[in-house]
Amino acid sequence: MTAFYLALAFPGCEIGIFRQTVQELQLTIINKALELYPYRDRLYKYRVADKVMTFCNTSIITFGYLETDKDLARYQSREFDFLLRDEATHNTEHQIISLKKRVRSAHGYKTKIIDSGNPGGASHHYFYKRFMKNKDPYKMYETNESKLARKWDKTIQPVYQCFIKSSLIDNPYILENDPAYKVRLLELTESEREMYLYGNWEVNEGQFYKEWDEKIHIIDDYKPRSNDQLFISMDFGTAKPSAIGFFAIRQDRSVVLYKEIYTIRHNEPDVGTNESAEELANKIADAMEYEEHKDIRMMYLDNACWSNLGHGFTTAHIIMETLRARGCHFNVVKSTKNRIDGLQQVRRYMSSKRADGTPMFTITKRCEHVIRTIPTLIIDPKNNHVIDVRQEYHGSDMIVYLLITLPKPKLIDVDAKEIDPTQPGSFD
Repeated sequence: MTAFYLALAFPGCEIGIFRQTVQELQLTIINKALELYPYRDRLYKYRVADKVMTFCNTSIITFGYLETDKDLARYQSREFDFLLRDEATHNTEHQIISLKKRVRSAHGYKTKIIDSGNPGGASHHYFYKRFMKNKDPYKMYETNESKLARKWDKTIQPVYQCFIKSSLIDNPYILENDPAYKVRLLELTESEREMYLYGNWEVNEGQFYKEWDEKIHIIDDYKPRSNDQLFISMDFGTAKPSAIGFFAIRQDRSVVLYKEIYTIRHNEPDVGTNESAEELANKIADAMEYEEHKDIRMMYLDNACWSNLGHGFTTAHIIMETLRARGCHFNVVKSTKNRIDGLQQVRRYMSSKRADGTPMFTITKRCEHVIRTIPTLIIDPKNNHVIDVRQEYHGSDMIVYLLITLPKPKLIDVDAKEIDPTQPGSFD
């Protein structure tokens, strides 16, 4: 009904209403619109094939869906004065932000984006951090993008956002027409009940790394010590970001991710910079301090990099040779393919404690992209043991490649033998 009002109030405007899948769009949005919108006096025409509704005042409502990133291409050249997304948390952060770029008005109308949804889903953390964390509901806040833009250009008008909190008691129609619905919600698990009955965004039932707690897993900084073992781990990407981590394994076998290289296009979640293997290898060499050249023992590289490129070389070989030319003579080895065991190993390290009570795995504040993406990862709806790969999981994979090579935290022997540097995959 909001879209219907906007279409009549702003002649010639373009409105987009979105759901995740075309089936959801048809069943919940299009059918309801055709039921509610009055058709008297030929007020509008609806083209079924295009899912477009054109009004007599030339306003247009486009009914769209975003199930995968490929669906973004169909709206590449579109321009929306008003954008409405239902169950927006089902879409990924990349999809949310990419579609946002289509919101602009050649008519001079004040653009508006309205997102509705429940806690949980692929972009739960994005909406929680943007609208709820350290913010009060029903209060207007200037967006971070607006603040940044106005630092550079004082003539820009501020843009505001607001979170309208809602729970079951705010929907009297459901309580009146289906009183048993509340009983069914009370039968859910405690975290699901908090989310769907009380609208609590502080919990996220679908979060993969439930052990993650930024208060204890994030440390200010870490300077590797002389008795630390240093390693590099890399998840290679071109269209997607590459994630490269520098790790220190301390004497008690606890692990610190103290530095990262993350190739992401500015303000574009999960979009890489298309840098070549040689360019990335040079970035690794540039990021290394003098001591690291001799102290780094090994680099783990995702196994896809060992596939033949068709000209006798692999991505791994290119990286090896470039690093050697830069004076980096540590071993480069293939990562594990056991994704499930690797993810569980990361969870073990997050939940296990050192003698002083701190976690066995910590990350410094320098690693902003790993810190940004780890809490956003959710469970794959088709497989509870892995991460939903529609998300930005590259930092997680990079951590997996290293931790899977270490003993389980509860079985750690402080006097265990050091990793054998002569294993296959080295420069030799």
